[in-house]
Amino acid sequence: VMAPRILLCGDVFGRLNQLFKRVSSVNKSAGPFDALLCVGQFFPDSPELLDEFMSYIEGGSHIPLPTYFIGDYGVAAPKILLAASKDSANRGFKMDGLKVCDNLFWLKGSGKFNLFEILICI
Repeated sequence: VMAPRILLCGDVFGRLNQLFKRVSSVNKSAGPFDALLCVGQFFPDSPELLDEFMSYIEGGSHIPLPTYFIGDYGVAAPKILLAASKDSANRGFKMDGLKVCDNLFWLKGSGKFNLFEILICI
């Protein structure tokens, strides 16, 4: 059994086009990878990037691999994360994070999460 291959990145600041273009390139040259873990600020830091960001959240743009993020602040973060928290599929304690949209998961709060059989403590 192959160990899972996980990409890591820091602050995204809502620049999802740039992030996923780079991820796709790295995935082609050194992949395949099973997931992307973003450990810095994920949401935009200015309203100018909100349209690009929302294109992914609303399904207009594709997220190429399962993406997990920790940062829960920035433009539109409270609105988007509140909606994810209220989704009936996200009720109860989730060991793999809360689904925000296809291939995007919020590792909410502090605790332990299983990501491809790897225990992540936040």
